[in-house]
Amino acid sequence: MYQMVYETLLTTDKDLKLRPGLAESWKQDSPTSYTLTLRRDAKWSNGGLVRTRPSSVTLA
Repeated sequence: MYQMVYETLLTTDKDLKLRPGLAESWKQDSPTSYTLTLRRDAKWSNGGLVRTRPSSVTLA
């Protein structure tokens, strides 16, 4: 249901392979580190463009 409200960075197909979502590409830098490139046309709910800068996020 969340995919009907939110767009995820990545999604999966019927074979559970990763597919682009908000991230148009990604690469695994190490076993615990990934670099994702967001689509240039990504917009917030108010219509403003998403601006990105390099950042680090930890998921637990």
